[in-house]
Amino acid sequence: MSYSRSDADEKIERDIERYRDRMYARREASESSGFRILFGILFSAVTLLYMLPTGVSLIRNGRNKLPIFLLNLFLGWTFIGWVVALVWAAKPRD
Repeated sequence: MSYSRSDADEKIERDIERYRDRMYARREASESSGFRILFGILFSAVTLLYMLPTGVSLIRNGRNKLPIFLLNLFLGWTFIGWVVALVWAAKPRD
C-alpha cells in the first residue's frame, strides 16, 4: 500500500513551515533590536560629548558661538581641536 499525500497533509506542512519562518524572523528581530537600542544610546552619548563645547558656548551665551561651533565641527575629531573649542567656550567673558 502506497501512501499518497493528501491536500490536508500538504496544507499542514505549509502552515508549519510558515510558523517556523515567522518564529525565526521574530527571534532574529528581537536579537537585533537590543543591539540597535544600545547602538542608538552610545551614538547619542558620543554625539552629545563631541558637541559639548558648542553647548557650553550656547548656554553661556558667548559672543563666539559660530566660530566655536565651526571649530568643534571640523577640528573636534582631533581632540586638540575639541579641547581648544571647550577652553574657548568656557573662557570668562570680558
